[in-house]
This record gives sequence, C-alpha cells and structure tokens, in this order.
Amino acid sequence: MSNSTRNKANFKNLHVDGSNVNVGRVSSTPHASMKVKSEAFIPQMEDVRFSSLTIPITDTGGVGGGYAALGMLVLPSTRCLILGAFLDFTVASVAAGLTNGTYTVSVGTAATANSTLDGSEVDVIASTNLTISSGAGTAEAVTSIVMIHVDATTAKTLYLNIGVPDASISATSSLVASGVFRLFYIDLSDGE
Repeated sequence: MSNSTRNKANFKNLHVDGSNVNVGRVSSTPHASMKVKSEAFIPQMEDVRFSSLTIPITDTGGVGGGYAALGMLVLPSTRCLILGAFLDFTVASVAAGLTNGTYTVSVGTAATANSTLDGSEVDVIASTNLTISSGAGTAEAVTSIVMIHVDATTAKTLYLNIGVPDASISATSSLVASGVFRLFYIDLSDGE
C-alpha cells in the first residue's frame, strides 16, 4: 500500500494483509512502570440494505399515532466510537389505514412505542421528516454528532424508528420501503 499525493499522512510499517497494522510509533515510555501498546484504530463500516420491505405499522389507538421499530444492526458488546451514519429511506406505498402526511424516521439504540421519536430513539440519527404524498415519499439523513456507545457488557441493537402522526393513521397497517443505512465506527475494545 502506498501513499498517494492526496494523502499527507506519514505511515510507517503499514501492513493490511491480515497481520498487525502499526501506524507511527511511541517515542518514549512515560514512566518505567507503565506499558505502552500502540495499535491502529481501523474504522469499520456496516452497510444495511433493504428493498421492497413490508414494515408493519402499529396504531396506538390514540394521540400516540402509529409507529414501527425495526432492528437493523447489533453493535458488539464493547465500547464503540460512532463516527457517523447515513440513512436513505424511501416509501413506495402505504396500505389501507395509512394516509398522506408528515411521518418521521430516525435511528437509535432504543425502539419507539409511539409517533414521538426522542431520547435514545434518535441518538444515532435524529428524527427526520418523511413527507408522504400520493402514498410515497423519501427521507435522507446523516448523523450530526460523534458518540460513544459505552456499554461494554451488552450488545446494543440499532433500530430504524418510524413515527406516523395520529391524523395519518386509522388502523394498524403497513408500508413498503427500500433503503440504505451505513454506520461508521471504531471498536475501542473492552479496555484490556
């Protein structure tokens, strides 16, 4: 692997053939009783794609409107530094019980149970408007923060959350959607 003219980084001992990857070096040990271990953090990308997927929408039967929470990806049970995420979500059609309106979509570490997307339901990608017109619509969103998932003992599921306003739902129903979700992160391991 060689540096291009666009890459100004000074890589040393870079091997990407299944062996260890060493980038740079530690100049000195801070204290004689300390051990220093240098390793490269290799970013990972998870690419989740779905096409013509039927997603059930639950009607709360009241002002909570309708919702869906679709588990898309499970983060490892280590500390993960999330660098960014992208969601492209397109609704092709809605079934009986759903009408046009401004729906919302988000990605979070918690599943929603109503049309209001907030808290951990939006901690990866914030709530984004999805305008449904003639039974179809598209939403695109990117994460605006760098976050650390700090739970080192339990794997964490990332959910695609969908909120439907009460005025746009009259019964439990479904919609057909296609989309792409990309997550960029670094596994910080469990601190060992």
